[in-house]
Amino acid sequence: MFVLLLTVLLVAWLQRRTIAREFVDQELSRRGVRAQYQIDQLSPGARGSPTS
Repeated sequence: MFVLLLTVLLVAWLQRRTIAREFVDQELSRRGVRAQYQIDQLSPGARGSPTS
């Protein structure tokens, strides 16, 4: 069971950019916002600035 949990966490960590991109795309679309963005860094506690 422990190995399965670690495997799931590892896969989620490796796919974090894809998961974040899909979440942001869905939210922007739902709110009718047309925007372009680039995910430069994605880690716990990281703060970024919006791109122009």
